[in-house]
Amino acid sequence: REKVAAIDYKYFIEPNIPPVKLSDEFYEELKGELPELKLERYEKYIEKYQLSEYDAGVLSAKRDISDYFEEVLSYGSDVELTVNFVTSAILSTIKKLEIEIKDLFITPKMLSGVIDKVKNKEISLDHGKKILYQAIEKLVDPNEIIKKQNLHQINDEDELRKIIEKVLDENDIQVRQYIDEGNTYVYNFFIGKVMQKTNRQANPNMSLDIIKEELERRKNNESK
Repeated sequence: REKVAAIDYKYFIEPNIPPVKLSDEFYEELKGELPELKLERYEKYIEKYQLSEYDAGVLSAKRDISDYFEEVLSYGSDVELTVNFVTSAILSTIKKLEIEIKDLFITPKMLSGVIDKVKNKEISLDHGKKILYQAIEKLVDPNEIIKKQNLHQINDEDELRKIIEKVLDENDIQVRQYIDEGNTYVYNFFIGKVMQKTNRQANPNMSLDIIKEELERRKNNESK
């Protein structure tokens, strides 16, 4: 026998509780108060921020990580750099320390400050991550470390050119390899030397351009 009516289930309406009719507006208000689900965040990261499926998956996997990532963005930080820092430096650190991201010393605001300096080319990406590791180890605001150690990236072309000219003068063998053999592998050698001489503060892209110019200039001067 099929049960088709309330009486078939042997229950009745509680007489002391009046019926309540909930409006559509009330339902919508409740829905608005619910947190975003994992799938919703995943899809948002792909559609709104143009993240790869891999990065979107990593950042939406856990609610606290997703919240941290979005709070950094709320300070106006660059999306691509934020993804880079969170998925590498931040996640590797909490894994190494075996802590939750909420217990990490580096707050979203601190991280945002470092990201902004990288974005504005005040420090390099490599320096930014090293500063974060120092800040976590010493429990010091990374932005204070940048100020105290004067770690701002060198973007002045004239200053870089003087440094690079000196590096080339000190490494004649590699200069000859370029002039005599056209060996472009020396680019990486000279970049390493420039970074070593400037405590990794030289703008790497600008340095590479100047190295190429100076090597070509020296080669042309010999051919005259």
